[in-house]
Amino acid sequence: MKTAAKGDQSLLQDPSALSLGASALYVLVAIASALAFREARTRGDREWQARAFAGLCVLFLLLAASRITGAEDWLRDSLRTWLRSQDRYRERREVQSLAGAAVIVAGAAISSAWFYRTVRNRRSRRGIAAMIALGSGGGMILLIILRMISFHPIDRLLYGFKFNWVIDIGTSLAVLGAALYCIRRPDPRR
Repeated sequence: MKTAAKGDQSLLQDPSALSLGASALYVLVAIASALAFREARTRGDREWQARAFAGLCVLFLLLAASRITGAEDWLRDSLRTWLRSQDRYRERREVQSLAGAAVIVAGAAISSAWFYRTVRNRRSRRGIAAMIALGSGGGMILLIILRMISFHPIDRLLYGFKFNWVIDIGTSLAVLGAALYCIRRPDPRR
């Protein structure tokens, strides 16, 4: 498979070692999520817990495929090409700043509501682990959205200080840990 040249809009690219490593982590998280899904079904946990881990399994499989194929980069480059073709590339900063602010505010609001709901509705230990896994999956989705918006000040924070890696790896490991906890932890209160 050839590496896509600069400006080439082909989807498939040779993945870097970093992308392959991230994909391997995502597949590991997907496997753990699938096993947590199976355990939730077997143990008779609440239906939302099983659905949560099924959704996380799908999310991390999609993330692995995206990393291997370079789909995220391709989509971001395609959006830039479209903006240039519409002669709106110079105006992109206004849209990016508004979109970035909206994503951050929405993410903060959703996270706050999620935290409040988790604390307020005391759940079983596996239920709390499933909530942590879902919240971490949501954090990963927000990170991807922020990377797609590609607003310079946000990019500087994400890539300049390596917060991109910290958030990416951290949320993946949080989902992995929560899934493993749900697989291994007997919880008499379900």
